[in-house]
Amino acid sequence: MKKSILFLLLTICMASVSCGDRKTDKENDIQLEEREDPAVKGQDMIEEDNTDTANDQGSIVTAKRIVNKYFEALNRGDFTEAYEQMSRNSERGTSSEFAEKNAEIETVTVNFTQDATVSDGANGSEVTLPIRYTVKTKNNNTMTYTGSAVVVKGTGEDDSYQITAMNVNREDT
Repeated sequence: MKKSILFLLLTICMASVSCGDRKTDKENDIQLEEREDPAVKGQDMIEEDNTDTANDQGSIVTAKRIVNKYFEALNRGDFTEAYEQMSRNSERGTSSEFAEKNAEIETVTVNFTQDATVSDGANGSEVTLPIRYTVKTKNNNTMTYTGSAVVVKGTGEDDSYQITAMNVNREDT
């Protein structure tokens, strides 16, 4: 008796599950719906190595940290700190020239405007960060610049990320 009750319950469960997804049209004809196999979908079929993506994301985060550190130092008037974020290969000049060039800055705000790009070259990993920043001078002048910051990490074990270029243009106001 117990076996027949279990068999009956199992049959009812299977029938209700198999009929649950049925759809019928006006004449009560059963319409089958296509189901996508989640394992087989156009671009998903290509196996990707996410190691590069993870490395790129790490490089982007570090590059943004360097650019933020640069602008935060300018905000504080710490020109030595800002100067140290710039690579020797950049157009930073001497530390005194750099300080004189930036002496009129009262505040500066920066925004990252688009997705960054990462490329590997002979000199190391290069991250290009599209940016837009606004400088308010001590004379109450406001200037906005748009372009990109290029941050490079050399190939040496002890090399760190540094800004090699600020490719920006002043916006018309």
